[in-house]
Amino acid sequence: MMKRICILLVIVIGISATTYFLLRYFAREEPQRYLTDKDCVVEENTLSPNNKFRLLIYRFDVGAFGDGRIFWAVTPADAINPNLFNYELPDGYQANGWTADNELIVEKWEPYYYRQKLGELKDGDVFNGVVDP
Repeated sequence: MMKRICILLVIVIGISATTYFLLRYFAREEPQRYLTDKDCVVEENTLSPNNKFRLLIYRFDVGAFGDGRIFWAVTPADAINPNLFNYELPDGYQANGWTADNELIVEKWEPYYYRQKLGELKDGDVFNGVVDP
C-alpha cells in the first residue's frame, strides 16, 4: 500500500511540474520597459529634424554602481510612455543621432553576449530581422 502511495505521489508531482513549466513557456509575455519605470535612466532624448520621431538612449540602474545595458529606441514623437521594447533597435545596432534629412545614424556593434553565438558581424548580415548594408 505504501509503495502505491509513493508512486501516485511521484506521478502527481511530475504532472504538476510539467504543467507549471508548460504554462510558463506558453504564457511568455514581451518585456515591459517604460520611461516611467523607477530605475530607468535616460542618457539621451533627441527629436528628429522633422519632429516626427524621438531617439531615446536609456538604461536601467541595476545596482550599486548604476550600470546597466544601454538600449536604443525610436518612438513616434507624440507617443506618451509607450512600451519601449516595441521600438528598440535590435541587439548589435546602436543609433548615434539624426542626419539633416531625418535619417537615423546607425552603427553596428558586437554585443559581448553574442560573440560565441555569432562570431564576427559582417556587412550584409541579417541580425534580428535587420540587414546591415
